Amino acid sequence: MEFVEVSNVTFPVGIEYTRRTLLRLFRLIHNVEDIVLDVRQGQAIVSFAESSAAQEALISFDGFVLFGRALSVRIAPPPASPVAGYIVTSRVTRYLLIHNAPYLAIVVKLKHVSGVESVTSAGVNRCFVVTQSVDDATQAKVLVGSHCSRWGTAVLISFLRKL
Repeated sequence: MEFVEVSNVTFPVGIEYTRRTLLRLFRLIHNVEDIVLDVRQGQAIVSFAESSAAQEALISFDGFVLFGRALSVRIAPPPASPVAGYIVTSRVTRYLLIHNAPYLAIVVKLKHVSGVESVTSAGVNRCFVVTQSVDDATQAKVLVGSHCSRWGTAVLISFLRKL
């Protein structure tokens, strides 16, 4: 799997519309495995199954104007994850990374969800959750994401994929 980082991305008509536009654009090169957006940084990580596709995307789209801004494209490492052996993905998986919530609070919230296999600490106010199915992961995400953290901030939840 090969990754390209796309910088200088704007979101003038919404996050999902921009993600779909990037998906359509990069699919012109080859099938796209996944796109992970970082709205605050104005970046996207696009993953391809083949390294030749990533190189072709670099050649074709570096400097390409999208929504009035020239994109900057470079070959990149996989999206960072504090859990070794996993990367962040936008697709629903059995693996969740929960930010801005204490470990014990997540354990208490998820102890009655039958499909949760394990909850482990992944650092300060981060938890790694493994479920039996993607449906269980979706249920856990809805349950945990429906509450604010004890500091009043949003609980952030990402799906992870094994490398």
